[in-house]
Amino acid sequence: MKKVIPRASARHYSLNSIESPLFAAFEVERALANPYDLEGLVELIDDAHIALSDCRLEYHKRSILERMERAEWLLVTDRPFKPLKISELTGTAKFNLRSLSVAPALHVAKRMTLTGGPGRWVTKGIEYDTARNAVFFAANWLTSRGDEGRMFLSEGKDYANTSRTVVQEWQPLMDGQMHLRDKSVSRYYGEQRRIGQQFVEAEDHWQISGTSWHWRPTIGNITYELKGE
Repeated sequence: MKKVIPRASARHYSLNSIESPLFAAFEVERALANPYDLEGLVELIDDAHIALSDCRLEYHKRSILERMERAEWLLVTDRPFKPLKISELTGTAKFNLRSLSVAPALHVAKRMTLTGGPGRWVTKGIEYDTARNAVFFAANWLTSRGDEGRMFLSEGKDYANTSRTVVQEWQPLMDGQMHLRDKSVSRYYGEQRRIGQQFVEAEDHWQISGTSWHWRPTIGNITYELKGE
């Protein structure tokens, strides 16, 4: 489900179902080819006092998209790439993409580049399942009581089977990573993924014993997603 609504109607929706202005403007620009395919877009065009037959003309298109960039109109969707922040809704943070270029053609190209493209996954945070982990900590504590003189949580086995979720965000490649540009898949910048991990004793060739306690699957703070992999 996707539809465009005036900002005054935002109170009827959760912020988690409203797209950020940057990505919303991109979606609306694509939908201008067939305005009736996106619910509410015809009303937005009418609000801008533009005829449907003229909405794709560069001057009129800018007027429509600026309403999205200023969060005067919003895009409601089941799966936003980057949910709206309250600061964007109240107007304390606004996007002005016109400043990217004085030439309309270059302006559109640069906005497309900022919206999505090749990149890398960067870890933004880690969430722990507190309730579930408490159960395993209790079980592990009972098991460790037989280890006299050892402080609980001093060894990896005390964390056995606990879990966490790594949150990563798709970000543009840095200057030193541009050699991967043609090999990288393309995604929307700001898109997030969540990867569940479990703390287990598993194979580790760096250890003499051949195993160690660590989070599985292993995930780097920065990872690359290449085509064909």
